Amino acid sequence: MEEAMKASQQAHTDALQAWGSLDNYVQAHGSFGTEMAQIGPRSMMSFTTDINVARSFGGTVYSARIPRNQVILQTLPGAGEAEVLVPHMIAVTRL
Repeated sequence: MEEAMKASQQAHTDALQAWGSLDNYVQAHGSFGTEMAQIGPRSMMSFTTDINVARSFGGTVYSARIPRNQVILQTLPGAGEAEVLVPHMIAVTRL
């Protein structure tokens, strides 16, 4: 786990440098999704606060309780998925 955290922290530092700011990185996360791998590994996980949005994606839905001060709100204009992001790793529960 320690190695994974170190790798995620380095990926986050690299992404902030590549995108120029946290806000730019957050918006890129919402705009480009999996295409971001062309720039480098992602250091943030995105999720929705709306269970109906989560279910609309299909597949397994997971749940986590994360303190508000640890999440980053998606700032992309027009984003409608109630998306928030959290850097690095979190524990989740399968619903």
